[in-house]
Amino acid sequence: MKKLLLTGILSVALFSSAALAVPSDFKIMNNTGYSTNAYVHGVASPSVVGAYSFANIPWANVTDMCHGVTPPLKAQDPCSFEVYATNGADPQQIDVGTVVFYLSDGNFEYVSNHALSYGLKIVPLAAGQIELEDTSCHHA
Repeated sequence: MKKLLLTGILSVALFSSAALAVPSDFKIMNNTGYSTNAYVHGVASPSVVGAYSFANIPWANVTDMCHGVTPPLKAQDPCSFEVYATNGADPQQIDVGTVVFYLSDGNFEYVSNHALSYGLKIVPLAAGQIELEDTSCHHA
């Protein structure tokens, strides 16, 4: 009976730690005709994602950007970034939306879309994964 109980506790502990694992990368799929970038408190990410492309941003880089704010964030704190899209010289041409997620596990607290009138939408796919979608290409 003790062995069964211990096995059950270990299984729950392993499952819980796996469920809370930090992603290795922040994955961004850009399925639009715009280049896109994230800004944390007005500071641009060095990782611009081109039109119709994807990027895997190392989680350490994401954490560094989030911790670089004042006051510094802790792992359990949510990190917020603003997503912009452009097809010209202005890197902040279109404010696509705000993404808030937890550094500890990549889970999203919320996503606020601001550019639906442009046909642009941020879609959270899984912890640490988003898609920038062109909704103007979707037909009923």
